[in-house]
Amino acid sequence: MRPAPAPANGRAIGLDVARALAIAGMVLVNFELSLTKSAEPSWLAALTSLVQGRASALFVILAGFGIQLMATAQGDLRRTRVVVLRRALFLAAIGYAFLPLWPADILHFYALYFVVGAVALGRSARGLWIGATIVVVGFLVFGLPVYDRGWNFETLEYAGLWTLEGSLRNLFLNGFHPVLPWSAFLLWGMWLARRYRSGALRGPRPIVVGAAVAVVVELVSRGLIAAAAGDDDLAALVGTASIPPVPGYMFAAGATATAVLLGCLYLVDERDALPHRVLRPLAHTGQLALTLYVAHVVVGIGAFHETGADLTLPETVAWWAGFCVLAAAASHAYRTFFATGPFEWLLRRAGGRSSPRAPVSRPD
Repeated sequence: MRPAPAPANGRAIGLDVARALAIAGMVLVNFELSLTKSAEPSWLAALTSLVQGRASALFVILAGFGIQLMATAQGDLRRTRVVVLRRALFLAAIGYAFLPLWPADILHFYALYFVVGAVALGRSARGLWIGATIVVVGFLVFGLPVYDRGWNFETLEYAGLWTLEGSLRNLFLNGFHPVLPWSAFLLWGMWLARRYRSGALRGPRPIVVGAAVAVVVELVSRGLIAAAAGDDDLAALVGTASIPPVPGYMFAAGATATAVLLGCLYLVDERDALPHRVLRPLAHTGQLALTLYVAHVVVGIGAFHETGADLTLPETVAWWAGFCVLAAAASHAYRTFFATGPFEWLLRRAGGRSSPRAPVSRPD
């Protein structure tokens, strides 16, 4: 197969659209976690549960995809590693500054994923697979036995988070998005980028395969949970929930995210199937994903915490939909005047320019 054609401006706009979907899903999950007083009606709770742990997995896979594309475009692994590691330091700084305000923060975990990505640059496809397998198995060996340590799962508070032992345990083994096994998503994203550039993952077939794998894993998991006959510990081991991130979850979330990512690339970059009046706001939203991540906590959640209001689940979903519309409109308006979002600009300044001159992406 010949390689997938590159967009005219040098940027895969489908990645921006996928990033917009990822941030929208993460906002929904976090709004429900922070603002909702009851999970009723049950049918709506079942629908919102479909994105729990999946949107953030897509976010991490996109990071791996982007790191690999950066390395390919740059052609200088040493220089790319420096950029990735400097960006990791920036993400760690703002993530830990953000953590007292938002205990479910992913940015400080993201920083360690970037370190893993920097180490993995230049490794063979087999090496990426081996690395992903090691971190998944490493969680089962080292993380799962201590997964409940420090946690109050009813309040989602973590005791000893600011001690050295508690911080390291939370970061690597049993936090919301621990390095073991979540960095496997980043390695998977790097592998996907290589395969996509080679032309092996073009067309609808890989999308269907990813979706089918996700469905099969979910069905098998449900059958095993039913067979567990009320054994909560066994049900957790064979489940697909993100807490704890057991292999069933990793496969289900990874396959779902892969289908969404490849679907966006197929519809946007391969088929040009989205109307531009829809594509442009979505792409611009994805290009400001880091800024919107910060904004959804400071504005989207903070506004209600200041008033002490608790929302019903339908009210939360309505606020989420309104926030997403406002975010897309604001991002689209902002990108009319500025090439980069404020936090994205800081991230690039911290990491240094990854190429001599990067074109501005404005899908027309």
